[in-house]
Amino acid sequence: MPILNVRNIGSTGVNSDIEPWDLPPDALTDGINYRLSANKLQSVGGTRPVAPSIGDQIGHITQSTDYSGNSTWVLCGENNIKLYDGQSFTDIGTSLRAADPRFSNLDATKWSTCQVGQVVFLNHPQLYPSYWVNGAGDPAKPLWWHVGEESWEDENKSCRILCAHKNFLFALGMQEGAEEYRDKVWWSHPAEPDGIPFSWRPTWEQPDSIAGWVSLGRGGSIVGGESLRDSFVIYSEEAINIMDFTGDVLGSLKCDCGSQLKAALRAMGDQGAGVLLYLNQEGRGIGLANKMRAYALQDQGFDTVEANHRLGFEDDERDFRIGASLLRALGFSSARLMTNNPAKVERLRSCGINVVERVPLAVGRTSDNTDYLDVKAKKSGHIL
Repeated sequence: MPILNVRNIGSTGVNSDIEPWDLPPDALTDGINYRLSANKLQSVGGTRPVAPSIGDQIGHITQSTDYSGNSTWVLCGENNIKLYDGQSFTDIGTSLRAADPRFSNLDATKWSTCQVGQVVFLNHPQLYPSYWVNGAGDPAKPLWWHVGEESWEDENKSCRILCAHKNFLFALGMQEGAEEYRDKVWWSHPAEPDGIPFSWRPTWEQPDSIAGWVSLGRGGSIVGGESLRDSFVIYSEEAINIMDFTGDVLGSLKCDCGSQLKAALRAMGDQGAGVLLYLNQEGRGIGLANKMRAYALQDQGFDTVEANHRLGFEDDERDFRIGASLLRALGFSSARLMTNNPAKVERLRSCGINVVERVPLAVGRTSDNTDYLDVKAKKSGHIL
């Protein structure tokens, strides 16, 4: 049974149960699209072409939506790269090849593209990432490693896959000189709207940059990535990794999330057993955007609980039923739970999981988050 890749349910997209390069030559079609109707997932459409052929064997298609909600598609062939806005094609490939003739006769299935606002980012692992600004009239250009100083090519770096999440770019599977790191993830400093990241230099090299990298160390080679709401999901050959963006990826100093995750993994390694459930419930369930708003309120003097309340949320908006269901699906009816929060024990018990022991996880207190942790103890009952 083929795997169905369903995205943007209810809106325009290339949603198909076959790979793009297996579609007919007029590959940009109504596809096999789906929508939610009457509480059911129903098919709509067929394979009617909605655009003329680009004159090449297509190996890659990506649909993106700009800040105004307009959809565009980037189509990559061996020699043609074009952007389709629903009415006409715009040629990107010609300017890319004019800048570097090596962007010809490449394996079209290895392209990866993404978009942040009006900026289209293109990557082929045999060369280096580039970018093109839709509507600016400028040619495609090599992507800077640090704006005004060095490009990716200058750094002798490339990646297997380039993805966007919010205003960040993610390079998955790195080639750095002669060394290949197939489980390495490098993220950029966030781009300004309709702009490019000013740097990929990590914070310890560039203090005003929040770029950085991590080697996953599990699951084998990275094969893809996907932006899902507030989390970025990375698919490896034998694992799926989901990143809490502020605590785990960016290493936020305002919380102890990253330290707790690392300590929990070490403890499970020492015990030789354990289950890590990583749920997409950023900011105690309020989402990444609202977590940033909460951080802004904390900078104004409100504590973490007060900030949630001012945004209209409860202290904790997380849903523990998903975690309980996953544990039952794995065959567990009881657990030793690593947490400093007694309320989490009770909420998991209310979902049918017998928590036989609360294992303390008091790590990660610093001068930057000590007030935050004191508030969690005083107002949320955490045992620290």
